[in-house]
Amino acid sequence: MGRSIKDFDDYLTAVRWIILLGLPIALFLVGICSWWLAGLAIKPIYQSYRQIQQFTADAAHELRTPLAAIRATIESTLRLNQLNESESRETLRVVGRQNYRLSQLVDALLLLCRMDRQELLSQQNAIAKNECVSLNDLLSDIAEELAPLAMAADVNLTTEMRVSQPLEIMGNEEQLYRLVSNLVTNGIQYTPADGKVILILDSYQHYALIQIQDTGIGIAPEDQKQIFDRFL
Repeated sequence: MGRSIKDFDDYLTAVRWIILLGLPIALFLVGICSWWLAGLAIKPIYQSYRQIQQFTADAAHELRTPLAAIRATIESTLRLNQLNESESRETLRVVGRQNYRLSQLVDALLLLCRMDRQELLSQQNAIAKNECVSLNDLLSDIAEELAPLAMAADVNLTTEMRVSQPLEIMGNEEQLYRLVSNLVTNGIQYTPADGKVILILDSYQHYALIQIQDTGIGIAPEDQKQIFDRFL
């Protein structure tokens, strides 16, 4: 008896082609799926790392301003040959107020870190609380507390109150103070010696206007689109 083995040979040939072509394709698809799954698995780790980096940048940026103001206040006081009781109390009062701002800032940074992790979403209103804020007093306090920093940089820091009566708004005093003081500090740091930084309070219709003008180097055009990005 005899039987043709052509069908068997064709089957082996087909299996051989399937192995030769299918195995690399299968390995390629497995590699792509593994890479995609690894990306999904590492995404939370990368996000946590980004949050740590962001918090570090937040802390460094925010703490620099009050620390620089405290250091400038102490250094300017130490330059005085004699210090009477009134001047000593005034210096301690300024340092004490700056220290209070610094403590509030640390608390806000910790809250910001926890909110980035979505652990305290129910407490977001704690940062957005509204209260009656006197902008005249706010700008006067900022000018007084940053005056030593301006003196150390040989920059003339002045205020202009272009309103005939005290201007009050509803807002968060701590956040407003941080916003304006950061702008004034940046103006002082990036203004050459013998330059000017002017803190202006004005009003237009039903709006309060706070302007910080300086004779500094300004912001490069390519960086101006990032001025509203977080700590950039």
